[in-house]
Amino acid sequence: GTLDEKQEAALQLAKSGKNFFLTGCPGTGKSHTARVIIAELRKLHPHGVMVTAPTGVAALNLGGQTMHSKPGPGVPQGTMERFEKVMLSKANSKVWKKLKVLVVDEVSMADAEFFDWYLDSVCRLTPNVQVILIGDFAQLPPVGETRSKSLNSKSYLDECVETVDNATGLTNLPVPFGIKECTGKYAFQSACWRALKLETVQLTLVHRTRDTVLLRALDDMRAGDGNTPAVKELVACTQRPLHPIDGV
Repeated sequence: GTLDEKQEAALQLAKSGKNFFLTGCPGTGKSHTARVIIAELRKLHPHGVMVTAPTGVAALNLGGQTMHSKPGPGVPQGTMERFEKVMLSKANSKVWKKLKVLVVDEVSMADAEFFDWYLDSVCRLTPNVQVILIGDFAQLPPVGETRSKSLNSKSYLDECVETVDNATGLTNLPVPFGIKECTGKYAFQSACWRALKLETVQLTLVHRTRDTVLLRALDDMRAGDGNTPAVKELVACTQRPLHPIDGV
């Protein structure tokens, strides 16, 4: 279908090669816009566009893959050095070096620590890669790692020590990855979010419904306020009696 003014602006940014963040309320057409953008970019770069998302369900929405699956790092265990070793392995690096555009959908669910090392690894192999992020930070947040080790665990930190430089007495301590105190942070809290110098396109025109009561109430609840006049009006609308249909 046709694009509204802001959706078209996002498409033009994509064609320009700039990094940008596409966001907006539910129903404003983020996924539709993303599909149009991906189709256009694949015309420009037939084998150079990778579409990813933090979860399998989100990845299916745009016909992509999870950030973890190959050529990603899998489920990283242990240290950041180990994370990088998988990401920058010979087989994986061949894929990353061909990359022109990396799309990350549902970026609100991407853990900041993972996001930082994932993007840092990709950009090191492909310095001129274009990064397009899509999502709404008022929706699903990242999930913290509850099963992982803690910074308070001396035994775990001791395990991370690989070598001791006898000449200088310095300890080479690889940086632990996935410790529970560091996970569950938003992607915009990462260092690479700032480094990407993202432009932001916020979609505002809702295409999914024209029900103004529902739209106002959804906006209020999205902002964390469940007691506004619009929400009360929506609740009142739902309290009308429903007549049975076919005995149900």
